[in-house]
Amino acid sequence: MSKSKIVESALPVTTVVVSKKYQYRVVEVLGAGGFGITYKVRRLQDNRILAMKEYFPDKMCERGRDNSMSFFKTNASEIKNGIENFITEAKRLNRENISHPNIVDVYEVFEANDTAYYVMEYIDGKNLRQYIKDNRNKPMSVDQMLSVIRPLLHALTLLHKNKLTHLDIKHDNIILANERDGSLRPVLIDFGQSKHYDRKGNATSTLTNAGCSEGFAPPEQYLGLRTFTPQADVYAVCATILYLLTAQQPVRSSEMSASKILEMLGDEVPESIRKALVRGMNPNLVMRTPSISRLAQELGICTVGTDADTNVTRLLNNPLKKRSVNIDRFLDLVRSKKAPVDQGKLKILGGVLAVAVLIIFAIWGIGSIVINTSSPSLGTKLWGSISALRNHIGDIWMWILCIIILVACVQITYKIKCKYGKWKILIGGILFLCGVIGVLAMLASSHQAYVWGFDIFPLLIIIGILALLGVIFGSFASKEN
Repeated sequence: MSKSKIVESALPVTTVVVSKKYQYRVVEVLGAGGFGITYKVRRLQDNRILAMKEYFPDKMCERGRDNSMSFFKTNASEIKNGIENFITEAKRLNRENISHPNIVDVYEVFEANDTAYYVMEYIDGKNLRQYIKDNRNKPMSVDQMLSVIRPLLHALTLLHKNKLTHLDIKHDNIILANERDGSLRPVLIDFGQSKHYDRKGNATSTLTNAGCSEGFAPPEQYLGLRTFTPQADVYAVCATILYLLTAQQPVRSSEMSASKILEMLGDEVPESIRKALVRGMNPNLVMRTPSISRLAQELGICTVGTDADTNVTRLLNNPLKKRSVNIDRFLDLVRSKKAPVDQGKLKILGGVLAVAVLIIFAIWGIGSIVINTSSPSLGTKLWGSISALRNHIGDIWMWILCIIILVACVQITYKIKCKYGKWKILIGGILFLCGVIGVLAMLASSHQAYVWGFDIFPLLIIIGILALLGVIFGSFASKEN
């Protein structure tokens, strides 16, 4: 679907789509195909960012004035079957049925606007096509390719075990999700064309030809698949591997041949990989590699057993990814290198330290007020001692306070970025403003800053305390959804 067609057909930004459980506001149009449009949405109940796919066969329907899907009566039967199949296939991916770290999680499936939707996790990352493009169209090495394909083969093995084929595997539908430890997690998305089969291998849906992606769909898929055909996914995986190793779009399956595959790969690719791709992309279904597990064997990949490290790749770098300073991510990285930490004890320790610092600042602030009074009834000697202590360590504490304020600014800014509720954003904004004012004021003042005859340094202390509360608030009171 062209960009102009997407803009014309897609739901306008800020549109709210309502299910029985939640309300979703459209934030951005992520992409579209022949049978669906994908949006970035915000769930209004908790402000969580998610992705939502809408069933929208653009060749048979158009957008109505009330944002509903309108179509001619002659297409009604086909549209109805399409919606039913869309809902059925999406429900099969619900986390209660099929769950895998390299398969996108589906949270809700519902009908609205005379069509159907399913809501899934929003993945922060780029797809394989974007990755290659951002690397100046440089092909991956064999080791890099295998590190990406390995977890996907694990995921596909699970799908095929449940008699489910994806039927739209390609570079655009594999996203490299950014993990906190710096690794990338390949995730298979867009199950709009997936198909389920019963124990006998017969299709449980009536949709026969949902669409084919040029260069990645095998010849038999253009004719419609009515029986369980894992070889179709095998072809698509091999075509994706071919793309990763050459940075070139594969030609249509009807035009593909062994000689073209070998010519694209060149001699630098190991012979075992070349043979595996030739067999896996054989246009003849009977002659093609029969299963994902067999393909994995030929590629030298073991698909038996998984652990956290087999779900990610650590051999890829994203040259254009600008990672922002993230205190939480830094702390998680530090903790991952050490033994597990009792979160309850950590919070208690943080609270005790915070209270101790607050008490010190409070004594210091009170001392700055009392030291300027001549009333002997307030304990001149006591406050004189505090004043002396303040004069000795005041400069150090002033800079420590500045650092705390700056940390609070970064922390609160990050928490606001994570899109919390309105009241939390308001508090975060106030604390951020206090932090900025506090830093500017403290850098411009010394131990005493007189305004109209009053020492305003205690006010700066209060601002510092608010900033410290901002750190505590950001670290413990708010968590990402």
